[in-house]
Amino acid sequence: MGCFYCDEHHEGREAIMYKVGEMEAGVLYLFKDQAHKGRCALALKNHRKELCECGPEELAAFARDLARASGAVKELWGCDKINLGSFGDTNPHLHFHIVPKYEGGFEFGGSFAITNPEPVLLSEGEYQEMIAALHAAGIGVIMDVVYNHMYRYENVLNNTVPDYFFRQNEDGSLSNGSGCGNEFASERPMARKYMIDSLLYWAQEYHIDGFRFDLMGLYDVDTMNAARAALDALPGGRDILMYGEPWQGGGSQLHRYEANKANLSMLNERIGIFCDDTRDAIKGGCFNAREPGYVEGKPGSFWDIGGAVVAWCRSDRLPLHAPSQIVSYVSAHDNFTLWDKLLCVRYERPEFTASDPVALAQNRLAAGIYLTSFGLPFLQAGEEFARTKKGVGNSYRSSPALNRLDWARARQYHALVDYYRGLLALRAAFPRLGTTDRHAPEALQFFSLEQPLVGWTLPAAPGDGAWWRALCVFYNPTDTSRVVPLPAGRWKLLSNGTSSSLWRGESRTYEREALLMPYSATVFGAV
Repeated sequence: MGCFYCDEHHEGREAIMYKVGEMEAGVLYLFKDQAHKGRCALALKNHRKELCECGPEELAAFARDLARASGAVKELWGCDKINLGSFGDTNPHLHFHIVPKYEGGFEFGGSFAITNPEPVLLSEGEYQEMIAALHAAGIGVIMDVVYNHMYRYENVLNNTVPDYFFRQNEDGSLSNGSGCGNEFASERPMARKYMIDSLLYWAQEYHIDGFRFDLMGLYDVDTMNAARAALDALPGGRDILMYGEPWQGGGSQLHRYEANKANLSMLNERIGIFCDDTRDAIKGGCFNAREPGYVEGKPGSFWDIGGAVVAWCRSDRLPLHAPSQIVSYVSAHDNFTLWDKLLCVRYERPEFTASDPVALAQNRLAAGIYLTSFGLPFLQAGEEFARTKKGVGNSYRSSPALNRLDWARARQYHALVDYYRGLLALRAAFPRLGTTDRHAPEALQFFSLEQPLVGWTLPAAPGDGAWWRALCVFYNPTDTSRVVPLPAGRWKLLSNGTSSSLWRGESRTYEREALLMPYSATVFGAV
């Protein structure tokens, strides 16, 4: 038996605790023994024995997780004191026990026992309520669901009803729209029922907060909409996210309203798609390593940046849709990381582990664009510290050493991490960018600027709690500083393209004009 916390299904762990969800650097578990109401454990994601083995960024993130989790427990169950303990003589994986104590209650005023000779066990429903409460406190899990294919022809579904669950070509061979040898026939009644029933099981029994659908273009629109309706019928089900890849992995025998970009208007407004139009406009095409995008100076690409900012709601590129259906991103698990792509465009023979100030500025600009656009922002883990796979564009068969998160880079590029953190918080302070209102992008006004600069302003929606009356944003993909005119009024500098947390303090206020730094996204708020 392997590590208590590293093993995905460790019998010993699953016998005494439930997994609640992943946090920034740790994984939270709820103990089945609830003699201390709300008792949890927080384990570090990476296998380390001691706190001193953690780098500064990992240590800080784990500390934030511990504070956030213990704070949620205290708020949810109203204990008088939180006890924290880190042991692990026989379980040497860094973890903390989070033990609520109640005055006059079990073990109050003393230490807590690792194992309780008289455990207090609850019903399954009570455990689920506790996990749901922790989720409601902001600890969530999105599950990657790959219904589109099985790993081989001989599988449990085919053994149940041969050839029913998989599409066939006219000659009887298996259709291969997944690129993995077969494809799931979601349009067939019992296949559809299997898919939806299992989604409901994950949502109800494991309290999954969202589902990301691999190769969603292999599912039919009716099945996806039926899944959305079934999840919506659950208590709190309308808060469950649904989004996926609106493409296929090859030619398919599904010829009826695929859940893809062409049929976006047929999908429920709360089913999102990864928008490769946004991705390619910002950083360049993913299949040609050297093809530039806007941040690398591609001529004429500013038009598409305008489309991306409004989530393509004012463009004929996509059918009618809500802005929240667009997942805005520049890197995911497939294809090049953002950092590798930027270096591939800049150099014929990149040195991916070398520091590059221009690529770093372009990285900030790319993030500055999609994090100030309408839609649902998404980033690959590690993008915030210039993650590299050393130029490997498809690493699913590569070593763990290549695919791992390199926390040394998080320390090296801590300023970039802070930049992402500040932009995410800034975005949260202006809710209109994440609206579901399909008419909201019409309120955004673009400025007439010298190419390739892009600039726009957007008023806050009435009563949405925005920190500023309006945003004014500029993108400069050139290697020179530029002066731009500002709309009438006073504008506080929120982010200058290097620091994204200026808005938290007393930053400078501008009128009439402002200076944009090279390779920058500059954000102002109306005051």
